[in-house]
Amino acid sequence: MIRESTCYRNIHYFLPHSGFVQQHAAAVRIATMRTAQIVSSLIYLLFVGLATVLFHSDFGTDVTAITHMAAPVAVILPILLSFAAIGSQFSAAVADTSGAGGLIEELVHQKLPPRYTYLLILCITITISWETNVNSIISYASRAFALYYTLQCLVAVIITWQNTDIPRRGILRITYTIIAGVCFAVFLLGLPSE
Repeated sequence: MIRESTCYRNIHYFLPHSGFVQQHAAAVRIATMRTAQIVSSLIYLLFVGLATVLFHSDFGTDVTAITHMAAPVAVILPILLSFAAIGSQFSAAVADTSGAGGLIEELVHQKLPPRYTYLLILCITITISWETNVNSIISYASRAFALYYTLQCLVAVIITWQNTDIPRRGILRITYTIIAGVCFAVFLLGLPSE
């Protein structure tokens, strides 16, 4: 029998209305995470195993040995890295757009059709992209994340304040308050790189 860990038990305190928690039993969540860890470990081991064909005894141990070892794949490596970076950014953009669409739909109580919701998101995104430089966009995004995490920490503080049956609630409340303060400082003081 799979035991539910403290982490999974405590998630009910912080995500009482979470669809994931309500729709999936603890055994399913634990099995899913275990499978994900096994698959990612196998991918990593496969990568290391395939990379060992590049090891030769004549490379030496100096700092440039890795450069000599990567020489056979150097021609295609920039292309692969570019595809990986573009794919990563595209995936993040799709996830962010979907999340923003869901938030806007909740804010307007589904009175705005999804196609107009995403059109609004597109217009805002294009305007921000055209009117600011890349460093400023990154700064705005980082500060927005810091504000979001501040709010999440404040929600955690409120929950630990209200629920007396949370173990170590005093320590958790202090920890969440400190993290909220640090995140809020990042939100207020964050500057774009020059």
